[in-house]
Amino acid sequence: MIDIRTWLNKSRQKLSLSNPIDFDDNHSLIAEVILAFVLGKNRVWVKTYPEHCLADEQVALADHYLNRASLGEPLAYILKKQEFFGLEFLVTPDVLIPRPETELIVEAGLDYINRVNHKILALDIGTGSGCIAISICKHSSNPNFVATDISFNALRIAQINCENHHLTDRVFLVQADLFPPTKTKFNLICANLPYIPTDELASLKVNRYEPNLALNGGQNGIEIIQKMLSQINDYLDDQFSILIEIQYNQDKLLTPLVQRYLPHTDIKVIPDYQGLPRLIRIES
Repeated sequence: MIDIRTWLNKSRQKLSLSNPIDFDDNHSLIAEVILAFVLGKNRVWVKTYPEHCLADEQVALADHYLNRASLGEPLAYILKKQEFFGLEFLVTPDVLIPRPETELIVEAGLDYINRVNHKILALDIGTGSGCIAISICKHSSNPNFVATDISFNALRIAQINCENHHLTDRVFLVQADLFPPTKTKFNLICANLPYIPTDELASLKVNRYEPNLALNGGQNGIEIIQKMLSQINDYLDDQFSILIEIQYNQDKLLTPLVQRYLPHTDIKVIPDYQGLPRLIRIES
């Protein structure tokens, strides 16, 4: 038997050897999260009881997860969960791992909902795990969502997340290429679509594990967003807010397109937590 302290020290060393350019703090975090998951505890407990002895089967399972992490597999896929906007979501390689910058869409969506005094019908395009629609619904009783994705496997994960968060009566999942096959009018449209240029994607670590379908934005990264904008007028109510996540350098490419397809609208570029352009908000 080995204790927690010994396993953590060994694991940090393994992660340091496999990824020497990463920060030591990140190696510690990964090891602690893995062990906490295996033990059914939290990180605080793991750090508080370093002398606790691990059973052989616990060591074997923790070592298995650690080996996958040392090869670069994202922790969210290993543990099949990711926190987003204070909620926990099931994630698998069928869906993009929810990221903190995407929480900006949730914040902006809730802000719009709080500024209007009518019932909201919302659309989440490219829903993936369902994290945007579910997070907004969990923090506001106002909207109902239609959530679309071209991937049936992604929608299966979104369905489980809807069930886990008791929102199957408010988030309606539809397999579709961008828009649902109706002419329903929406007040709020959220879109976290693929926006990484194809040539750039090939060199990124994220391309090894996360679905290409959710990442590849075509030659200049905005092909799918432009396709959405070219069709969007048919789905807009008189009062609306559109929220589109973008790559940090795409605001100057997309602003003229928005002006072409949606003239006479208010356009605002919202920065992320690093001060980089991350969200385009378009309102009537």
